[in-house]
Amino acid sequence: MRQREYAGHSLGSGQNLGLDAYFLWQERLFRALYDRVRLTDAAEVDFSMDIGVVRADPRLTWRSALISRTLVPFYGALAAVVIIVAVVV
Repeated sequence: MRQREYAGHSLGSGQNLGLDAYFLWQERLFRALYDRVRLTDAAEVDFSMDIGVVRADPRLTWRSALISRTLVPFYGALAAVVIIVAVVV
């Protein structure tokens, strides 16, 4: 493989990181919505799945999902392997 092909593989990993962060962010938003409904009185629950009401929380951002404890170690190790292979070969 050439240097350009390694760059292409690492670019694909970056795209996967972005998608994984997006889905983790969505999961966190829906969990926050669930917690909000769980703590609401049963008579006041409207069964809305609109995540806009919890999206204002500054802790629930795509960037916070991007640097989460689950994604950084995995993609950090993957990036390290790609860099090592690129340098060695």
